[in-house]
Amino acid sequence: MSTHIGPITIAGITFDRVRYDREADVLYLHVSDPSGAVDYDESPEGHHLRFGPQGRLVGITMVGNRPGSSRRAPYRGDRAGTSRGR
Repeated sequence: MSTHIGPITIAGITFDRVRYDREADVLYLHVSDPSGAVDYDESPEGHHLRFGPQGRLVGITMVGNRPGSSRRAPYRGDRAGTSRGR
């Protein structure tokens, strides 16, 4: 079951489409229409990031949000490359 949550602002970006899937333990954050993403990446913590045509962050998918979750993405501090070349 999914729960829709009001807008959330993180680091100056307001995500106006926010949904938490309790069964899957996945939090979806989007700026406007999620299909507008043209590029994808992964954060060092394992979150899935989506970017719009101007290179701005337009979406984040966070898996394993509950404390003690076995699905929590491991921190990958040594990860150097991504599709965005950072």
